Amino acid sequence: MKTCFHAVFLSLFLGGVAQAQNPAPPPQQRMLVMPEMGGWQYVTTENSRGVFTRNWVLKGENGRDWTQMAVLTLVQSGLVPAAQLTGRFTELFRKSCGTLDVLESSESTETDRQAPPGSAANYGTATLLLHCQDSTDPPRPDITLKKHEIVWLKALEGPGVSFLVQRNWHGDAITQDSFLRSDTMKKEWREWFEGVKLETTVPASPRP
Repeated sequence: MKTCFHAVFLSLFLGGVAQAQNPAPPPQQRMLVMPEMGGWQYVTTENSRGVFTRNWVLKGENGRDWTQMAVLTLVQSGLVPAAQLTGRFTELFRKSCGTLDVLESSESTETDRQAPPGSAANYGTATLLLHCQDSTDPPRPDITLKKHEIVWLKALEGPGVSFLVQRNWHGDAITQDSFLRSDTMKKEWREWFEGVKLETTVPASPRP
């Protein structure tokens, strides 16, 4: 199973501005595809200056005190190169970390295998794996800060918008079942991100 997000419907879903201009999608659109979020629950949505963010945590957890979080960000300020998007995130994240280590970083070109013949099928991506220790953010009532935070990012250059998909792990101790020591968790995350892609899809017709 997979979850598809069309840029127009996603902006509507997150409180965007496209409703009056285009309430229904064209016959074919390139969508962001993510693996099914069956083990997760939605917690918050944020909308600020053309950046729309939706957050999930594992079922049974909450947005204040969590061990894993998934985040989808849509940047509507035109096409932002994937590497530039991850670079911006790194610099912002660095300001709130006592120590920030870049564990992995790569750029790539992926192919929309469902793209119509003659259309541009390739799009840029960038991935980044970060380890933040000792957050310097002041205490907040809406979130419990912990000593370690792992952030795995994948940025994708979409059709006029850019997407940033991330998974986070949060904890005070590096235990055997934590991301930094669990090969099983690392494998699961890597396979999950392999399913995050852009794909041309014919949306279902809206009901009358």
